[in-house]
Amino acid sequence: MSKTSGTYVILYALGDALFYFFPVALGWSAAKRFGMKELYGITLGGILVYPTLVSAVTSKTLYTLFAGSAFSLPVRLTFLGIPVVTQTY
Repeated sequence: MSKTSGTYVILYALGDALFYFFPVALGWSAAKRFGMKELYGITLGGILVYPTLVSAVTSKTLYTLFAGSAFSLPVRLTFLGIPVVTQTY
């Protein structure tokens, strides 16, 4: 089976969808377990997989605060156009 065949693309998408939406299912399950409304957990899980938020974390670094020290922090441009300091581990 080649990577360009329709069957491969469908099966690959099904496999990716399982992991892509895992935070939504985990949010629902955790909210149910902790006695919260399930909608809150689903909403938080949905926020975690929101494409613009994901791309903000992987976006280009504008500059680095405290560069060259143990406290260096990259500053990235978010989806609202506001620079944000992000810590990478």
